[in-house]
Amino acid sequence: MSRYQQLISAGIILTVVTGGVAGAASGLALDGFVANQPVLAIVAAFLAIVAGTLVRHFTVFASIRGAGPGPGRLIIPGVVLFNAVIAAIGGGLAGYLISLSVLNPPPAAWIGCLSGVMASVTMELLMIGYRARMQ
Repeated sequence: MSRYQQLISAGIILTVVTGGVAGAASGLALDGFVANQPVLAIVAAFLAIVAGTLVRHFTVFASIRGAGPGPGRLIIPGVVLFNAVIAAIGGGLAGYLISLSVLNPPPAAWIGCLSGVMASVTMELLMIGYRARMQ
């Protein structure tokens, strides 16, 4: 079993918790700037994914590699950005619809938190599939 497989659960939990917190903070911060709530959910989800991916990269993957990325390696490959866009749209809209079913009208922080959690879970599933295909 590889070191990545041993730390996959820790990476998922870390990313989802970070995504929820960053999504709530993003939703609260963007409340006055973005009037359209589905757009707010997608933007908050994308920012939550970025925050969760960075935290996971600099904790889990840095512990696997030791000192960070090796020479010639990109920190964020193109497939990660593509997966982040897919996860932000899908997870953001799912989080928005769930927040509508719980509270009507939902607060922006609640929309951001649920969107961040849903998008982070989606991102992790996409990245697990990507890593499994690469090995």
